Amino acid sequence: MILIQGKGVSAGVEHGPIYFYHRTDAAVVKRPAQDLEQEKRRLAEAQEKTKAQLEVLAKKCRREAGDKSAVLFETHAMFVDDEDYMAAIMNTLREELGTELLVGQSVNVAGNIAAGEYTREELEFLTMGESVDILLCDMTGQQMADYLSGVLAASGRRGSVINDSSLYVSSGFAMKIRRTASGYALEKLYAGDGELDRKRTYSVAVLGNGTVHGDLLAAAGVTDYRLSGAVYKQLIAERLASGGQLAGPEDYITLY
Repeated sequence: MILIQGKGVSAGVEHGPIYFYHRTDAAVVKRPAQDLEQEKRRLAEAQEKTKAQLEVLAKKCRREAGDKSAVLFETHAMFVDDEDYMAAIMNTLREELGTELLVGQSVNVAGNIAAGEYTREELEFLTMGESVDILLCDMTGQQMADYLSGVLAASGRRGSVINDSSLYVSSGFAMKIRRTASGYALEKLYAGDGELDRKRTYSVAVLGNGTVHGDLLAAAGVTDYRLSGAVYKQLIAERLASGGQLAGPEDYITLY
């Protein structure tokens, strides 16, 4: 007998063929743009192409897997045009999880789904996206600052920040981050009308790989955390499918 262990993304017992999904590693090369207007046109063309592909996927998914799964593709399409949408997603997720603070890498919140011909089983997997862990813990404002400083300093590993598009998104607090010659540095954390209380303890949810972020949390002095059994994209999808609305967006980062 062959025993294969993994992370379940839905309740119940199922039988059938096993599919292995492997993400393609894309090398990101930083280089200055030679023609700013041309780059803007390329971005606009990519946005339109992405929306068209996602519209095709949403229609196929609605036909083969139902409205609840199709909502996720439509949600991805909204990311293309609305920068506030990511903040709204994070605020909604924090409400669903019931924590005071939430933080996660932007690429985990707004990942890409390529167009293609999929079976129903493949569609159900794709709408769940990559399994991103939700780590629940308590930490002080100082530990949050230390954790984020460690995140920004980490390099050459999963979850590393390599450019503005891979920075982290927060809910319940805002970040002031400075660009440096070697990357990024955390300046301040804000909550409400003032700075985040460094001495107060907050309930926190962290989105990301449990092994990677467990190490970063431990470096900040947070060793007591647990993995939530929830799948964050499914939490959002179920809220929208049941007629609920996204929470309002808030500014979460100042970058200079």
